[in-house]
Amino acid sequence: MLRLFAMFLVALLAGGCDGRGGSDRPPATLSDCGTAADPGSPDGGAVAGLKWPSGKRPLGTPAQAYFCLGSFTGSTVSLMQSGTPVTVQPNQVTVPKDGGVIPVTVTATTSGTTTLLLRIADPTGRPQLQRVVAQVVADNDRWHFKKAS
Repeated sequence: MLRLFAMFLVALLAGGCDGRGGSDRPPATLSDCGTAADPGSPDGGAVAGLKWPSGKRPLGTPAQAYFCLGSFTGSTVSLMQSGTPVTVQPNQVTVPKDGGVIPVTVTATTSGTTTLLLRIADPTGRPQLQRVVAQVVADNDRWHFKKAS
């Protein structure tokens, strides 16, 4: 199983883009995924994080996040959730032939906390990876992303 993970690379950038220390531009290629694309993780090279905009936004206002996908061709990638529901669109994508960067929109409309989990399943539906990547925290009128603890 570790060998299978070592053959694949998945990255969602860690951290937010607040314009103070990094680029505000969305990633265009896998090389734009920065340090999250480093395969030195303990589970054989599969890396997962999340790139999201920093700051709070009004409830109901969407935020753009990004999947950065390597060699999971044909696999299904989704952001699962646990806690107060949020909207994730698309909620599932199939990795294209060459991998790449795929945008996903997240919207919170209700106060509470949601844990987002990255899930990857092979073309037969067998799980390959599941990992907590972030939390969505919403109060009565605003929401934001928070690094998973």
